[in-house]
Amino acid sequence: MKAEEFTDTLQFALQASGCNNAVVVQKPRLFSDNSSCYVVADLADYVDAKGMDHVRGASHHP
Repeated sequence: MKAEEFTDTLQFALQASGCNNAVVVQKPRLFSDNSSCYVVADLADYVDAKGMDHVRGASHHP
């Protein structure tokens, strides 16, 4: 999966959930593993632009 494909999917999820328009104290966090589509600079820029945090973990992480 390319970063652009993932950001399109994430944008759809944000719109569908209303999180991109909601007034919240804490913005949503993206929790992911370290696969290639999650560690590219384009995704980091996108997540930063949305004011989100990106938390990376390992499989079966609590």
